[in-house]
Amino acid sequence: MAGELSVQAAELAIGEVSRRSGQTVVTLRHWESMGLLPPPPRIGGKRRYPAEILSRIAMIDLLRRCGFSLEEVRELLAVRGSDRPPGVEWRALMIRKQAELDELANTVHAARQLVIHLTGCRCHSFEQCLARVTGARGPSLGTLPTDVDALLLTQ
Repeated sequence: MAGELSVQAAELAIGEVSRRSGQTVVTLRHWESMGLLPPPPRIGGKRRYPAEILSRIAMIDLLRRCGFSLEEVRELLAVRGSDRPPGVEWRALMIRKQAELDELANTVHAARQLVIHLTGCRCHSFEQCLARVTGARGPSLGTLPTDVDALLLTQ
């Protein structure tokens, strides 16, 4: 079957792979079921992996730390595992992820600025504070503005 590891190359039990990679056995099995890890040969009914699997796990971990979903990781690894050069396809995925991370960074920055503001809040009630921060008047308090920095600079 394509993608399977040869029995001769198999060296590590799943527990050893878990220990060396820092991933749980459950995670390794899940990644295998998703196709992120090739199904290893079984010896005596137990999974046996080549030492090279640790590099693939490290790549998956790195991509996860960059914010890629497991589906995106699978997409990236599929390009990496093919005969096609990854440059163009990886670049498109990386540009998309960069835009997502930029948006997330802006959201985190706005939330941080709001928390800093609320730390020093001297309002007499939650409603007064919320109205001040959102700029809302009356019974509907509205939603937080997208430009928290501009709002807080005017307070």
